[in-house]
Amino acid sequence: SMIAVVLENQAHTARMTVERNQFFDISRDMMCIAGADGYFKTLNLRWEEALGWTIKELLSRPFVDFVHRDDIEATKASLEQHIAGEPVLDFQNRYRCKDGSFRWLEWTSTAVDDTFFAVARDVTKRKALEEQLSRAQRMEAVGQLTGGVAHDFNNLLAVVIGHAEILENWARDDEGAIQSIEAIKRSVKRGASLTHRLLAFSRKQPLSPVAVDTYNLITGLEDMLRRTLGETVDLKIVAAPDCWLAVIDPHQFEDALLNLALNARDAMPRGGTLAIETANVTFTEAYAKQHGELTSGDYIEVRIGDTGTGIPGNVLNKVFEPFFTTKDVGNSGLGLSMVYGFAKQSKGHITINSEVGVGTTVKVYLPRSRETDSREGISEEFTIYERGSERILVVEDDPNVREIPVNVLRAQGYQVVEAENGAEAIKQLSENQPFDLLFTDVVLPGGISGVEIAGEARRLQPNIQILYTTGYADSAVVESGQLDSGAGLLNKPYGKAELLEKVGAIFDLRDG
Repeated sequence: SMIAVVLENQAHTARMTVERNQFFDISRDMMCIAGADGYFKTLNLRWEEALGWTIKELLSRPFVDFVHRDDIEATKASLEQHIAGEPVLDFQNRYRCKDGSFRWLEWTSTAVDDTFFAVARDVTKRKALEEQLSRAQRMEAVGQLTGGVAHDFNNLLAVVIGHAEILENWARDDEGAIQSIEAIKRSVKRGASLTHRLLAFSRKQPLSPVAVDTYNLITGLEDMLRRTLGETVDLKIVAAPDCWLAVIDPHQFEDALLNLALNARDAMPRGGTLAIETANVTFTEAYAKQHGELTSGDYIEVRIGDTGTGIPGNVLNKVFEPFFTTKDVGNSGLGLSMVYGFAKQSKGHITINSEVGVGTTVKVYLPRSRETDSREGISEEFTIYERGSERILVVEDDPNVREIPVNVLRAQGYQVVEAENGAEAIKQLSENQPFDLLFTDVVLPGGISGVEIAGEARRLQPNIQILYTTGYADSAVVESGQLDSGAGLLNKPYGKAELLEKVGAIFDLRDG
């Protein structure tokens, strides 16, 4: 009977060992036993699946040999924590795979004497998602900051350009003064270009989307692109057959394409090839869920690839951030951030892939239009009114900004009434004789926006025309980046000629 008990115990132990080993190997986590000498003693099969090394290869070398060099010190500190008798919870480091790539592992382990019992979980995908979320939050925060800065800066530029043009009228016979005024106006234009790009990044640039043929837009820029790229860069343009129309702002698209071409040229100082290709693509629901802000549906892919120097991995995830640049001091570093903002505000998507010494490829995905006729390039010639007599209500909270259009319009013969906020504007609309035009800033203090004033104006005076002005478009005037139907828009800073042309065009259309 004693022998039977011993045999039964041995059989039970054997069964437990088999069951333990089966559990060890079927676990989706990477389980191991290691010694204080720095070598693995036992590993389950998940290690082979995750890293590509055989169990024999992993057992034959100290485990720190497989650790990313930047994580070795932290790994050794974790081992010392073990030796001191403390368990390790949620420690993360990177392990090298046989193909040279690295996987992030998250460890939970405890020590018994000189033996470590540990479970590692592959968290590479989770780390990537966390980094994607962090980058998106960082970009959103910077976008809010840049949008606000651009709005205030555009108001200042509007005052500068207005007074420069007033001085220009007074100093017609002073050549030196005229030269200084021209220098001021050139600087204002440069400042306006800078804020234009900031607004594009922060997705607050007003867009006028229409159905366009991207291939036609690209070929329309071909001569300019070839001159810009120079003789050492070979430009190739390839369009997919039956390419769909995209619903985008054609001018913003041209700016984005030119920025990408300039970046490609700078990456090929000794020459190379720049290929611009278009294709139809459809993203499924499953694919869209794996790619953050991307929405499923039909897109036109515009692929811009160069054979340049490429972008290092530590730089690649920063290239869409404003002011990040690897170029010389003095470069604004806003080219790619502007393209990023254009793609996102157009309800599209953008990706960038690069390999050092091989080249860079940017893919911009633009939403498909359901219209069948392309409307890019449609423009009409408008006559600028020499003199006007219409009544205009000008709404602007900043008196320094307001006096510029008020003086310009009055000098042109228009009857101008001023208001500094929504309540005052609505009072004028209710109690005063009818106006022909409401010219209002979008963002106003007091809780009533320019869009709300326009709505009330249309209710009170159905025939009134609407012209918005804005230093940025963070409100309903460009809901989802689209202009309010039936209204005009004048971006700050604007000059005298731009204001009079826009106002004259509105009245010309009304009368025509």
